[in-house]
Amino acid sequence: MLRLFHPIHRHLTNLRAWDRMVMYGLYPLLSMISGLNLFLDQPLFDFRITTFYLWIVLLFAIFGEGLFTFSRDKERGRSRIFFVKMLMSAVLTTLTYASAYRALGLTNGGDVIHDPVTALYFSIITWTTVGYGDFFPTPEARLIAATEGLLGYIYMAVIVGVTLYVLQEQRRDL
Repeated sequence: MLRLFHPIHRHLTNLRAWDRMVMYGLYPLLSMISGLNLFLDQPLFDFRITTFYLWIVLLFAIFGEGLFTFSRDKERGRSRIFFVKMLMSAVLTTLTYASAYRALGLTNGGDVIHDPVTALYFSIITWTTVGYGDFFPTPEARLIAATEGLLGYIYMAVIVGVTLYVLQEQRRDL
């Protein structure tokens, strides 16, 4: 696994302006906002379904741009940069959904829970489509949980494909 990231530092210094903005600016900023919204007692913004879906559209646009750039530009090292962008996007998506679950609540034995750690746990379990069944989304959050499961499938497929591509590319270099 270490060999996968070994040459990446060389490519990170030659990032295109858009990649620099996304990796060093946009993802950390959005992750900070989502994390603060998840863990602060008073969220930074009121949760509304439309706000949440606009947020997800923004994340999906960044994901789509990375996928489009990766498929169009097979320049050496770009696959590694895309891999890092995918991992950052996965973390950001999980935090964003966890913020939604905290705002809307999760049920456990009939009790509605608004705990941030439980919301993050549920988001990770839903994103990976494991679904232990110990917590359930409230009726308001069911569609959100379904979209997270669907995005988790898409992300996992792309991450596995890119990982195999990077490993194959690295093997060719040997």
